[in-house]
Amino acid sequence: MCIIDPEGDYVGLPQVVSLGDEERVPSFEEVLAVLRDPGINLNINLLGVRLADRPGFLAKLLPHLQAMRARTSRPHWLVIDEAHHLMPGSRSGLPADSPFRLSETILVTVHPGHLSRAILPMVDVCVAVGDAPLGAFRRFANALGSMPLPSLGFEARENRAACWFTRDGSEPFPMEVIHARSERIRHHRKYALGDLGYRSFFFRGPDRRLNLKA
Repeated sequence: MCIIDPEGDYVGLPQVVSLGDEERVPSFEEVLAVLRDPGINLNINLLGVRLADRPGFLAKLLPHLQAMRARTSRPHWLVIDEAHHLMPGSRSGLPADSPFRLSETILVTVHPGHLSRAILPMVDVCVAVGDAPLGAFRRFANALGSMPLPSLGFEARENRAACWFTRDGSEPFPMEVIHARSERIRHHRKYALGDLGYRSFFFRGPDRRLNLKA
């Protein structure tokens, strides 16, 4: 698999090689060289790419990955985290006439309605995690615009996910969540650097005589 990781959330996962960090942006040549080895799972860490430049980086990377898949079928799976940032509806990085097509790709997002209009019609399976799956499904359907809203024939509860095959007219069905066997630290850069800028907490002390930044 190949993970597109905009916030360093997948760094340190077992059996996954990471390229890039806060100071260094991996080149496309590096990415393709690593993926030539079928035994390697790759994480592309985009912390070194400015937030505004990340959609453009992905738009340039995807044709390279598509060409590799056409030749070798690898990477078998592509995981795009924070997909609403990397493929936003406000950007035309993937126009409607783009030759790129999704296959064996997982888009991770909390805002399906913010995804690019060129990407939404390619999605054929939605998986919602948590105790309010119907809301997530309806946000996706509303964003697409031409899809009937689904209903739930089961009771949502904690530690359950729901899956919806969006194109075959079937209703969503429940799935049990299998908890991970390894720990993943989200937003790795914030914890590692410990600097949240003006959002930091300051200890003032008695009579506000201190100014100690946490």
